[in-house]
Amino acid sequence: MRTGTINKLQDLRQKIYVAAKSNKQKRFWGMYCHVTKEETLYEAYRQVKRNNGAPGIDGITFKLIEETGLTKFITTIKEELTDGTYRPARTGRKKYQKPTER
Repeated sequence: MRTGTINKLQDLRQKIYVAAKSNKQKRFWGMYCHVTKEETLYEAYRQVKRNNGAPGIDGITFKLIEETGLTKFITTIKEELTDGTYRPARTGRKKYQKPTER
């Protein structure tokens, strides 16, 4: 089953790539529903974990996700993406002092 999911995602990515390259004006109206599918989100999680992905700006680690429940995490992300309430964490801005001129 997992191999089938990977193949479907690879096929979808290939189709999107070919369509985008062949027509620069093409709009992908139906793509969002594919991104928010649970199987897509689970596969993305597996791929990032397999590649030793680092926590994002929000600091959420694989350990934290798995302690609180992967299913809960995926369900929450899916719901936030679907209903438009997902907001990525703001990036931390650091202010650097310029050296004073002499």
